[in-house]
Amino acid sequence: MADAGKDGMSEHKRMQAIVDGMGSPTRILIASIRDEKSMGDLMAYGMDTFTFSPDIVRDLFSEELTILPLKISRLQQNGVQNK
Repeated sequence: MADAGKDGMSEHKRMQAIVDGMGSPTRILIASIRDEKSMGDLMAYGMDTFTFSPDIVRDLFSEELTILPLKISRLQQNGVQNK
């Protein structure tokens, strides 16, 4: 939508409000998310179906607060205790 000159965020929020207002189980597919902040903003409005690039996946999983529990879990699986 942004490529067509529209405010994609507002348009998607409006579509979600319509779906919610109808009580429909329909899920809106948000295509080509370009950054993780936009995804988080849309999720806050109830949207949970996205397509996005591998770069976004890397950004999501490069956050230290996401990686740290995985590192601790791997250490524990290998017999190293967290102190």
